[in-house]
Amino acid sequence: MTPAASYRQEVDRSLRRRLDVAVVLFLLLVGIAFVLERTYHPARWPVILWWYIGEATTCALGMLAIRSARWSPRLASAVTIGVLSLLMSSYNAVVAGPVERFATAQVCLLSGIVVIMPWGWRAQLAVSGAALAGVTLAAPWTGVDEGFAYAVLAVGAGATTSVWGAVFLERYIRRARHIVGSARSTRFRSRSPRRATRRLPVAG
Repeated sequence: MTPAASYRQEVDRSLRRRLDVAVVLFLLLVGIAFVLERTYHPARWPVILWWYIGEATTCALGMLAIRSARWSPRLASAVTIGVLSLLMSSYNAVVAGPVERFATAQVCLLSGIVVIMPWGWRAQLAVSGAALAGVTLAAPWTGVDEGFAYAVLAVGAGATTSVWGAVFLERYIRRARHIVGSARSTRFRSRSPRRATRRLPVAG
């Protein structure tokens, strides 16, 4: 097996474990947010319940998909998180919530995911695109004003820094693996002549 193939296998195994952590944290934090929503906006309770069920269902389907041979772990995890981002956007649009609060939630999602999921910059870019698309698509409900402009700026900045963070993290991991592999190879080569010398028969 080539080093590149070994690296992909290791990342795939890691993504299967990390997605479980990501969805549990997501449902926990969103659940807390929905409790606050119900406390301060009781009339939104039916919408809150349906959206939470939709997000929990998305998480369950994502956990099943990432363990299926039909789905690449990177694709399954990126689609799961992207759909969750769009569900957050749609909830804010339906209840006409403050766009600044929504932007904060999206930036928290992007900055947290780049740390938890070692999926590379392409998957991070896809999720960042979903977050930006969600802000844009919510414009007819939230209105295009100063708050909306700053929300787009905040999500755009969060998306940009998270993608670059994924780039640097992937480079760091690859470089670290290369250094460790080189060190092991050098150690093995340095020991091999001594082992061979010990096995040589003694003359006489």
